[in-house]
Amino acid sequence: MQKETGQVNILSDTKPRPDDIGGRLNEVAFLTDAPPLAGKGHGCHVLAYNLISHLKPFIKVVITRRMRRSLTREEIKNAAGVETLFYPDLLFFPQRFEGIKSRIELLLVRAAASRITRRLKETGVKRIFACCGADPWFLLVIKEFQLATGLPVDIYLVDDFESSAILNGNPALAEKSVSWEREILPQASRVFAISKGFCERIESRIGIKATWLPIPIPLRDGRIQYRPYKDQKNAGNTLNIAYLGAINPLYTGAIRDLLNVIKSIYNPDYGNFRLTIMSYTDEKIAIKELGEMPHCSYLSGLPIEECRKRLEDAWLIFMPYTFEKEHSTMVSTSFPSRLAETISRGRPLLVYGPSYASLPRYFREQNASICVTERDLLAEALNSAGDYDNPHTIAVYERLVRENHSPEALAKILGLS
Repeated sequence: MQKETGQVNILSDTKPRPDDIGGRLNEVAFLTDAPPLAGKGHGCHVLAYNLISHLKPFIKVVITRRMRRSLTREEIKNAAGVETLFYPDLLFFPQRFEGIKSRIELLLVRAAASRITRRLKETGVKRIFACCGADPWFLLVIKEFQLATGLPVDIYLVDDFESSAILNGNPALAEKSVSWEREILPQASRVFAISKGFCERIESRIGIKATWLPIPIPLRDGRIQYRPYKDQKNAGNTLNIAYLGAINPLYTGAIRDLLNVIKSIYNPDYGNFRLTIMSYTDEKIAIKELGEMPHCSYLSGLPIEECRKRLEDAWLIFMPYTFEKEHSTMVSTSFPSRLAETISRGRPLLVYGPSYASLPRYFREQNASICVTERDLLAEALNSAGDYDNPHTIAVYERLVRENHSPEALAKILGLS
């Protein structure tokens, strides 16, 4: 079911290049296309927020954009917690003209870069750390700031641009993104990626070395408290499995697998399972992707505090990746930012997906439970999950967070004093 440990050969180099020496202490500008948000954001918004929070002693300025009309500069500044500078974006431009919009925005960024550069010089910033989202046009924004400031730039890649564009039905943008990567990434001082599989893909496709930078995971007092499940698996009891995240092709196949297993082992005279999905995806889209869900509760738009409470009360927390081959690149390179929420809740995780997927691979390397990499073993995993409902399972989570996802661990990887 789990725990196959192997050696991983990552072609990366964490030694700083000569132009890296000046970028230490609190002399970093954090550049991100997804503005940091606390509580109301998801995905790259949360990742940016957690990175800034982890590295705040070293970050002097945040550079970002509004991105959406529903966001105000004030709430973004409050989330960042440090001086925040904004580059322009066209909030009212029709989405169907995304390519034209991005080209115009790039011209506006070029015009604004000199103003932002003057402020960076006044603050004494010595380097730029650029956190990329899923938009490959942001590579060109990074290039503009690199040219305007003359500062060394580190680039952190989160989504595989080519695969993401293909998934969104834009093969032309996918082709452009590869060209931009080959032009811009070699000019970076250092390249970081969100998973080991992504590091390997960068090496094989672009021919440059990348360093794995794990996602930041905040812990209260540096600990994860084990939370015993309030019920037992007795006749008539229903054990709740919780899923927090999007409904998209990277996860839907695995979620369908779980729903099918729950349906197949249903027995009214014995304890059964029910899946609770907490997502920002519209329920109509979820039904279209997953089909009818008789053993599932779908909750959309819950406040994050309520989501956390439901995770803490769950029998298991489900972390899926699809087995569908057409998405193999995405599942092997991406890494779920929601792990920062789920692993800290004090309940066992059920990590499910192919062995090459980033999170199952990580759990196997870390000897963390529960990890299922074969479809035929999912039912067995559900029935034996109680064996892992103990403080030892949670202690392993705490250890891997401390070793790989803490502020100290990330600062060491980045070479920050």
